[in-house]
Amino acid sequence: MSSGASTGGPVRVHAVVPLRSLEGKTRLGSALSAAQRAELVRVMAAHVIDTVSTAPGVERVHLLTREPDLAPRNCSRLADPGGGLNAAIAAAAREVRALGAERMLIVHADLPFLTREEIDALVLALADDALVAAPDRAEAGTNALGFSLARPIATCFGPGSLLAHRLVAEDAQLSFRLVRSAGLACDIDEPAQLEALRERGGAPYAFLSSPRRNP
Repeated sequence: MSSGASTGGPVRVHAVVPLRSLEGKTRLGSALSAAQRAELVRVMAAHVIDTVSTAPGVERVHLLTREPDLAPRNCSRLADPGGGLNAAIAAAAREVRALGAERMLIVHADLPFLTREEIDALVLALADDALVAAPDRAEAGTNALGFSLARPIATCFGPGSLLAHRLVAEDAQLSFRLVRSAGLACDIDEPAQLEALRERGGAPYAFLSSPRRNP
């Protein structure tokens, strides 16, 4: 794991986990039924929320979702207003700043091997006004992103987002700091990536070994 050096004392960090609904992961449709995909989304999101909520540097965790009953007890819900992920995150940034947050950390909900130590590294990197990003395994996408709410940026989640976020940092004259680690890089989008969950995920992912049944 690596991150750039930072200075300064503790800051009020709020984490936001975007999850529009349990419907999704359509690229896994050849390997999993719709019910299995929904369960996979639910289990991975619960793991991410539990992990982030135990990190001592995170003051509060929010689930950004359009589903009113999806947020578990250990986080609050921010309503997804529609218009796409980046628009929803912009709205979330305004809400958490109004709640007193100084930094916002966005962590994707499909990181089944995420650890508290990795969240700690992201929070440490957020101690100044840098734009902090955790790359995916291909170093093309962004699986976590953090920034100061005193200098909020327009996020660029989507294909090629890591480079896009680097360019945003350059335009805003912000330091761009990468935090690389296995758990932050390992998102689940393709059928080939399910094997790691079957081998290492344990009991919460036992349902992945059941035969695929439609719908």
